[in-house]
Parts: sequence; structure tokens; C-alpha cells
Amino acid sequence: MIDFCTSQHLVIRLYAFSAQSLVSHLSLRISLKLSSNFTELASSIIKITSNGVNSVKKQVMDRQEVGKLGEKVAQKFLKKRGYRIRETGFRCHHGEIDIIAQRKDCLVFVEVRTKSNLDFGTPEESITQAKKERIIASALTYTNTHQNLPSLWRIDVVAIELDDKGKAKRIEHIENAIEQGPRFNC
Repeated sequence: MIDFCTSQHLVIRLYAFSAQSLVSHLSLRISLKLSSNFTELASSIIKITSNGVNSVKKQVMDRQEVGKLGEKVAQKFLKKRGYRIRETGFRCHHGEIDIIAQRKDCLVFVEVRTKSNLDFGTPEESITQAKKERIIASALTYTNTHQNLPSLWRIDVVAIELDDKGKAKRIEHIENAIEQGPRFNC
């Protein structure tokens, strides 16, 4: 079913039914701006509808796997460049810090962004302002709840792009990617 809401937006509702039960269904609502090339849009819709429910579930699992793989690649990358990994997956009520590392007298909080395709931009472009604020708050929580830490700290981003086989084709380390105030930067 396709509903046209306005001349500038197209809303698509896709219903995929299980062979076992018509009661169980998945509804995806996608709001897309109409592009000048309607053929590409139509072929994308056909790909989505032909894959069905199982591919949607698998896509979520794949994204998690991509993230975990990216974090392992980032750890290895940082270690080769002289960073000591202090902790991974630090969680608090503000959010999570992927990697907490140290290099010389500087504590480094690392946000890892990994993508297997660039359909929606590069890994580093996917960090929203809200995410930046959660990372800063999580870093402050870490510094306030742990002792014997370097007084200087910063927040870096490691952006990773994977090829079709899951191998890193681009790794970029962006130091001080998220500014938290001049008194903390190293």
C-alpha cells in the first residue's frame, strides 16, 4: 500500500505476513522525499518488499555485529599507535563509552562508528548533537567515579568503513572530535 501525503513526501507502509500466521505482521513506515529519479526509489521499494520480515530482523542483528567488529578493529588500531586500553563498554545512566584508553598523560574516551555502506553518510557524520552530549556526560561520570586518572582528557572518534567481506577499508582516528571545553583537552 502506498499513501501520498503531500506532493513533496511519499509515505510507504509495507506489510509482511508470516506464512504461519496472518495475525503477526510487520509495519514499516518510511517517509521519503521524492527524488528526481523515481526509478531508483521504486527499485529500492521492490528490494525492501521482496526481502520480507526475515531480512529486517537480520539487518538489526547485522548492525550489532558490525558495531562489535568495529570496536575490536578500533582497539587493535589504537594499541598499534601506542594507546593503552583501560576499559571497554563503560556504561552509566547517560550512555556508553566504547573505549577508554590512555596515551602518555592523557585519558582518551573513544566513540567508535562503523558502517558497512555509506547509504546514509559516513560513520563520523552519524554522531548527533544529542549523542555528543551523552558522550560528554558519560566521560564526566567516568572521571568523577574513578581515581588515579590523568587530569587531561579528550573525546576522540574512530570512524571505520567495512567492505563487503567485513574487512576495514578505511579507519580514521579523529582526535578531539567532540569538544567538551578547553580546560580538559590534551
